[in-house]
Amino acid sequence: MEFLLFEKIILLILILLSIIIFLLQVRKIINNLRLGKYENRFDKAGKRLKRFLSQVIFQSKVISNRPIVGFSHALVFWGFLFFLLGTLNHFATGFGGTLFGYGLFNEIYSSILTIISILVLIGIISLAVRRYIIKSPWLTYPSPESGIIISLIGILMVTYLILRFYHNGTVLKTSWWIHSITILFFLDYIPMSKHLHLMVCPFNEFFKSFTLAEIRPLDLENLEKEDFGINLISDFSWKDILDGYACILCGRCTEQCPAYNSSKELNPREIVLSVKEAVRKRKIDKPLVENFIPAKVLWQCTTCGACESICPTGVEHLPKIIGLRRFQTAESKFPSEASTVFKNLEKNFNPWNYNPENRNDIIKKLNIPLYKKDETEYLLWMGCFSNYDQEYQKVLSALINVLFAAKVNFGVLEQEKCCGEPARRLGNEFLFQSLVAENIEVLNSLNVKKIITACPHGYRILKEEYKDFNGNFDVFHHSFFIYELIMNGKLKLKHNNEISAVYQDPCYLSRYANITAEPRKIITKTGINLKELKRTKNKSFCCGGGGGTFFLEETEGSRINH
Repeated sequence: MEFLLFEKIILLILILLSIIIFLLQVRKIINNLRLGKYENRFDKAGKRLKRFLSQVIFQSKVISNRPIVGFSHALVFWGFLFFLLGTLNHFATGFGGTLFGYGLFNEIYSSILTIISILVLIGIISLAVRRYIIKSPWLTYPSPESGIIISLIGILMVTYLILRFYHNGTVLKTSWWIHSITILFFLDYIPMSKHLHLMVCPFNEFFKSFTLAEIRPLDLENLEKEDFGINLISDFSWKDILDGYACILCGRCTEQCPAYNSSKELNPREIVLSVKEAVRKRKIDKPLVENFIPAKVLWQCTTCGACESICPTGVEHLPKIIGLRRFQTAESKFPSEASTVFKNLEKNFNPWNYNPENRNDIIKKLNIPLYKKDETEYLLWMGCFSNYDQEYQKVLSALINVLFAAKVNFGVLEQEKCCGEPARRLGNEFLFQSLVAENIEVLNSLNVKKIITACPHGYRILKEEYKDFNGNFDVFHHSFFIYELIMNGKLKLKHNNEISAVYQDPCYLSRYANITAEPRKIITKTGINLKELKRTKNKSFCCGGGGGTFFLEETEGSRINH
């Protein structure tokens, strides 16, 4: 196919114009990212690259969550990657050149692109059917932008197939120009549309934290920073703002959210999009809460992590919610029930109005040994529920019996304060850090190295979040610890084949800690017939007690645990 000089000039002008428009839009996006705080997300490059290959290049997360729909998306994405080189070759032919030559490699690569273009067409058609005929409840409607993108991709695939198989000169050149103009229009349209995620998602997944719902500590000692949480756009990090551009509006987070599924107003997707909207309008000095995000939805979140865990593009919802809670708490704008929790933690070192001296009664009742410095191997962190809740004390009693039976060298603190988890999740970082400092001082004074706990929330706090305050301990959840005792022959189990049981995965154990196999193995080793719920393991449905919501009234919708 020959091109005249004036055609080459027109093509060059169109390419340069398209690139300029594209770069101007990219500059605008980068300037918006600069509205947020700097945060180092370039560490652990090797680990980030490994995750990038798995979740971006191989689309493992997209496919595993929704196999049929995910594979359709993956086909389109892989097609996009393969066509990058083919697109460069396409424009090279417009100037009379070629990247591939005219030999065997060109024929092989062109044949691969032909197969891919057919697969991409199938993927696009299936996605169009899902959006416009089946009408998935988790997608946004109306969505003219989606129609435009589907049409553009369809045009690109059809014109490529015409270029591959049609040999009529006029039709061939017309298809070539349609293909070229569509590519250039696509390039400039993407940064202006919600489909910017096509370019942003790979970066967002690369820069995502390695810890689910990572909460970064506030610098409370440097008062000049006035770091009290998130109020304005400038209080977010640049990654928080990038999340808004990466959101693909797929609705996975909404579908999994226990608050949304119990008819509450909270929608994790809308939190992210509200931040994006505030950035787009550049409302730099406008508080986010009430202007963009209703205050009440912040206190409906259980911090179960379902939204963040299932997101295929690396969006981090929970740090935003906790950050917004922090500022509201600093301004004393929190539910009245939270005020009671804070007062109890300050006065009694537990979330309830229980005298901490009452804890000694259960220690004596169960004959629990006290931890002795340099003599005791494991500290058993009893936790607030074990200390003060009569029902949960049955769990503690059973665990004590197991540890005694296995001859584990363990003990408890004479005076144990709350680990601080409710305070932190409810946004009271100052109270949390005060409890952490006091607890770490006690633990270090006793030279504690190893900790066992039955509380999933305490496990997360002690194992992961105390590290930010130089509290470095080997922490074991009791389910994992008991399984190790069984495997090492320190526990002999009795079998009971007449009982059937259901195991409900705690969010902070399954999604946060990835401990799902050990509890099941313990149950099955006893001979109990284990039944599975519809949503299990890292997709389990929240009990409704996390994020401090255990202490708050559910005034909207139905109760999550019902």
